[in-house]
Amino acid sequence: MRFSLQTKILVGYVAFTLVVAGAVYIYLNTSLREDVSGHTREQLLNDARLIQSYLENAPLLSLSPEAIDPIADRLGEQCGARVTVVRDDGVVAGDSSIPLSSVPLMENHGDRPEILEAIASGIGNSIRYSNTLETDMAYVAVPFRTEQARGVVRVALPLQQFRWIESHIWKIVLAALGIGLLLSVVLSWGTERLVSRPIERMTEVARRQAAGDLEVTASAPAHVELSSLAAALNEMAAQSKERLSRIREENAQLEAVLSGMAEGVMVTSAEGRILMVNPAFKRMMDVDAWCLNKRPIEVVRNHDLQSVVDAAIDSAPSLHEDTVFDLTLEWNQRIFQVHLTPVRIGEQLHGVVAVFHDMTELRRLEQVRKDFVANVSHELRTPLTSIKGFVETLLDGAMEDTAALRRFMTSIQHHADRLQALVEDLLQLSSIESGRYEVEFTSCRLDRITERVAEIFAKQIDGKQLALSLRFETDRPARGDPELMERALSNLVDNAVKYTEHGGSITIGTEERGDEIVLSVADTGPGIPSEALPRIFERFFRVDRARSRALGGTGLGLAIVRHTMELLNGRAWVESRLGEGATFYLSLPAWIEDEPSETAGRSARATEESVNETSTGRTT
Repeated sequence: MRFSLQTKILVGYVAFTLVVAGAVYIYLNTSLREDVSGHTREQLLNDARLIQSYLENAPLLSLSPEAIDPIADRLGEQCGARVTVVRDDGVVAGDSSIPLSSVPLMENHGDRPEILEAIASGIGNSIRYSNTLETDMAYVAVPFRTEQARGVVRVALPLQQFRWIESHIWKIVLAALGIGLLLSVVLSWGTERLVSRPIERMTEVARRQAAGDLEVTASAPAHVELSSLAAALNEMAAQSKERLSRIREENAQLEAVLSGMAEGVMVTSAEGRILMVNPAFKRMMDVDAWCLNKRPIEVVRNHDLQSVVDAAIDSAPSLHEDTVFDLTLEWNQRIFQVHLTPVRIGEQLHGVVAVFHDMTELRRLEQVRKDFVANVSHELRTPLTSIKGFVETLLDGAMEDTAALRRFMTSIQHHADRLQALVEDLLQLSSIESGRYEVEFTSCRLDRITERVAEIFAKQIDGKQLALSLRFETDRPARGDPELMERALSNLVDNAVKYTEHGGSITIGTEERGDEIVLSVADTGPGIPSEALPRIFERFFRVDRARSRALGGTGLGLAIVRHTMELLNGRAWVESRLGEGATFYLSLPAWIEDEPSETAGRSARATEESVNETSTGRTT
């Protein structure tokens, strides 16, 4: 007689249930109390051994509550029991059932019987009343030792749990017997429906979570095992989602930091391929995303950079600590200081981080400082040497010669005046550059300032028989400081008078260009070579040094003009051709009145004031 598979399964389930029920009944009837008690102690001892092993292998620097209590809390949660860590002096370092703030207030546990027994024999057991939790507890304690400290770890469960188990285990067993017989029938035909299908569904959930869909969750079937599996899958998905969110946040912060850095950053892989560059690096090297996954030499055509990257990668495994490799890189007419550091996690190399500092401006400023010191020293040495020579000559006997004495004293005065002019120009330039000069922005009539400056230089202009023309195409005021503008214009007019030959002409004019008022000073002097135009406003720069010194210049006038205009939010520039004279321009923002003035709305007028003086040949 042949039976169906369902019948065979049913007979097998029934037979298995009856056998198990009989065995369980006999076993529980004879050794339940002793077995449960022994099993509980064994479980507590296993938990204590595991915690002992964890503490002995963990990198603990001290047994302070701040370090130990979080560990005790986590271990207690994982093993489902109360975990207490006691130092060798009896002080409690951590307790999973006590808040961290209350741990230092706990009694000294050095006199607890399980603690004393564990120190004496290696394992301590005790069932007693807990003063801390105010309930009967079963305790198991074992000692532990680390390089920094030693103590005892104790694991405990409430005795009420044992009594509850003892009182309810029989009820559970009896109920299980009846339910087992019923389930034997149900499971014979419901195994596929109750077990296989949920497993398939959770398998699909696991696959979707692995593919990145962390929003999907697994259902919890009625079976304990599958319910635990579903809970574990859901917990894993939640933790993965949290970690991914944290990683995204950290990446966003890192990207913001790299984007905001003025230094260029290049990250390579362990194989030397570029993995990432920040915007500053792209600007410095004039590259874009195409540089990724390429070797540095393919992006920056410099063999030294590739060599130092290779050296950092090759030498990283032999280095016991992070070493910085330095390189001075000249690229695209700029100078970079490059610092390279290997990136290692443990003993494994993951790549190299290179930071590029643009040193071009710093080097330029260092050179400017050196040139400035050299120029000042040279400018001071010449008059001082002359003065010293004249004084020595006078002391050697020339003082008896009245004519020589007067000539030498006149020369000394001339060189002293040069020194005074140089020092005054330096002080004025320093005051403007340092920002200590207080600027009073107000309405500034450039045509009136020009007229005052023309009066100041009238004698010098007459002396060289120059023709001076004033052409004012606008009377709109500019926003500036009249005193500073007068100084700047005086420097330009002084240069024009010095460098314009006898019988030449100087033209000063104003005009309105958009929102700016432009003042120009044009002369018919020798002009400026095109290669000298970019440096004409530098300190001590002279096109013709011998002629400039002969005319009494300090070499700082145009530098003062440029810094003055920058201080006034204006501009200064020059246009010139060699042999055709030069035209210097000063521009300031136009003045905007808060309220319409009497002259508001009046159109710009063009005026040219010329008064011919036959005796001097000058036009004013």
